[in-house]
Amino acid sequence: MRRLALLPILLAAGCALPGESRACTLVGAESGVRVGWRPSDFAAGANGDGATARLCVRDDCVERAVTARDPLGALSVRLDDDAGPATVPVRFTVTAPGGRILFDDRTEATLKRSAPNGEECPPVVWQAALRAAPDEGLTRN
Repeated sequence: MRRLALLPILLAAGCALPGESRACTLVGAESGVRVGWRPSDFAAGANGDGATARLCVRDDCVERAVTARDPLGALSVRLDDDAGPATVPVRFTVTAPGGRILFDDRTEATLKRSAPNGEECPPVVWQAALRAAPDEGLTRN
């Protein structure tokens, strides 16, 4: 009976009882490349009209509006879970209304292996995180 009383605590900690297989936590993750930025860095260049951020990894692109009211800026392009290890081309642009380019930089991102639930538990994903800053370009986060 005592063993059963400890079971919820052990499972919550990602542990298993002696002689039993390892229990895994259930943290989810996806393979991909993420670029983060401070919205105020780019919204000012758009003269308060907002701008459009676009992130491309290989040939896959996503975009979203950028305004000074955003608490933070980020875009992610999802990759197949078997994407790595690899180096992938990345391009990040921010365009003001009317087409004026506020930011345009390219780099190569190295995907790093991540196993958020432990090495013996799924998922295993491949990720890269970059930061975009007007004075620095795209840098590793």
